[in-house]
Amino acid sequence: MECPSARRFLPRIGRCERHLSNHWKILLIFACLAAAASAPAEDLAVKKAREKAERGVKGRIWAIADDEFVIYVDGKKAASGDLSKPPEAGEVKLKPGDVIAARAVNKEAEYGFGMIFLSNNGKVTFSSNAADWQAYKPSSKTKWWDFDPATVAKAKPAPGSNTTLNHDIETLAEQGCNEIIWGDPAEDVAYLYRVITLEDLIE
Repeated sequence: MECPSARRFLPRIGRCERHLSNHWKILLIFACLAAAASAPAEDLAVKKAREKAERGVKGRIWAIADDEFVIYVDGKKAASGDLSKPPEAGEVKLKPGDVIAARAVNKEAEYGFGMIFLSNNGKVTFSSNAADWQAYKPSSKTKWWDFDPATVAKAKPAPGSNTTLNHDIETLAEQGCNEIIWGDPAEDVAYLYRVITLEDLIE
């Protein structure tokens, strides 16, 4: 048998439940707003820096080789030069996922390839090194820059034997080149590449 008192109080309980539910929703909204307002300034700065890097960074590629080189960025020629000329600076805009590919040719004696990227504002820089670059064998010698990094045969590049190249490139770029590199020391032509990461471009 149903209690008359229960029928009288049930609607009130329902209203209280709805009131409490809305109350907790409001509290949750204010808690989220408070957390956002108190977020460390450095976290916001990091987020902005990452977003800026994702949009791309404009700068110059300084490169030199013993004896000559050509550089492509995502299939487009960006720079070229040889040992008889000062290091050349090619203007580029780099984004995460871009591929820098270089072909360096040794004509006699010492060999080596060095490259530095420096953003226009001077806050982003990286250079050639055996840790972040790969030596590879292109399937086409005429379109050596047109390849998929995931499918080519690759190996870590060897150090370049011409250490004076580092001094030559620093003279103009005013930035330290991490390492002069090469492919197989037994080969006169080295094919080298690097895939740009988001971390490369963060200020």
